[in-house]
Amino acid sequence: MRNNKELLDEDLLLLIHQGNVSASAELFDRYKYYSWRVAYDFHHEHPASGIELEDYHQIAFATLPKAMKSYTDFSCGFYGYWKAIAENEMLDYLIKNSYQDRYSSFGNSIHLDEEKDDGTLICEEIGVQDRGAMDKIFKEELTILTEAAIESFKKKEDRLIINLFLQGCSLVEIDLLVQANPRHIKYIISRFQKAMQDILKKW
Repeated sequence: MRNNKELLDEDLLLLIHQGNVSASAELFDRYKYYSWRVAYDFHHEHPASGIELEDYHQIAFATLPKAMKSYTDFSCGFYGYWKAIAENEMLDYLIKNSYQDRYSSFGNSIHLDEEKDDGTLICEEIGVQDRGAMDKIFKEELTILTEAAIESFKKKEDRLIINLFLQGCSLVEIDLLVQANPRHIKYIISRFQKAMQDILKKW
């Protein structure tokens, strides 16, 4: 039997679909390097963006679980499939300069037509009558608050854990990507959720 390191990406994915954990670890290790390479090329193409290479690397690497889940056509190479997803995500980040709709994963979302404690509607307090404009203001302000909550975590590893969580990665996927203690991952996610709940209560 060949060593996992000798297998093609597509062969590893077949093993992963069969529940082979060592194949998953090999693919993640392999794509750590690929992510740096793709991020470097993208960063080189957009030198004046003000975005750091490491940011692009984290974005590219974080797309791996998504690509693994959605990859079904084994007749086409997985690398090219993943690279297209990674480049689209990096381009989206470059255009927006911030992740959008991060707040959608929180169960206690705030509705614009909700009443505050004093009976005032949020939309009335904002003073905007157009629903589209209200939504835009709401999303922009909540995105800023979410970014601030993320940046309150000093370690880049912790911020990566939160970003992966907000992108919908499971604890197992985050563990494989970050290779941190599972208890630490749960702790960081719990702290972030608590911070966002406190922010939303005051907002």
